[in-house]
Amino acid sequence: MQYVLIAIVVIVLCVFGASCRKSPFRGTGAMCYAIALPLERTDYICPTCGGKTLYAFDDMLKDPNVIQQSTEVIIIAHELDSCRRLAQQINTLDIELDESQFCKVCSPDVEYPQLGLIVKHPDNPQPHRVWGVREYDLTLIKEYNDGQLRTEEMSDASLQRLEELLGVKLDDADER
Repeated sequence: MQYVLIAIVVIVLCVFGASCRKSPFRGTGAMCYAIALPLERTDYICPTCGGKTLYAFDDMLKDPNVIQQSTEVIIIAHELDSCRRLAQQINTLDIELDESQFCKVCSPDVEYPQLGLIVKHPDNPQPHRVWGVREYDLTLIKEYNDGQLRTEEMSDASLQRLEELLGVKLDDADER
C-alpha cells in the first residue's frame, strides 16, 4: 500500500512540475509568419560628404502627402546595401550608384529622394543617368551582364527597363 501511495505522490509531483515549468517556446508563436514592424527611424551616412541624415518614418507616415517619400526612403533601410553589393559585382560595365538625393547636405531641396545610376560609355563623353533605381534593376543588369539572361528570353518590360537603365538600344541577338 505504501508503494502505491509513493507512486501516486511521484506522479502528482511530475505532472505538477511539468505544468509549472515554463516552456522556452511559450508565447513566441510562429515567428516566421510574424509581420516585421517598420523601423521608426534610420540614419543615412553620405559616402560623398560624410553628412548624416536622419529619416523618421513615423513623421513621414503621419502626413498622407509624404507617403511616396516614405516608400522611397525605405530603400535606405532595406535595399541600399544590396544595391551597393550588386553594383560592385558588375565589373565589365562602368557604372556607379548616385546616392546624393538621400543626403540633406548634398541635396537639401530634394523632397522625394531616389537612388540613381550612372552609366559611362566609352564612346560617349556624357554619362547616362537614371533615377528611381531599385535592387531588381541592378539584378537585371548583373544577370544580363553575366550572360545568365539573354535579350530573347526577356519580357518586353524587362528589355525596355534594361535599355533605359543602360542608355542603349539592345538588339534581340545581342548576347554577352
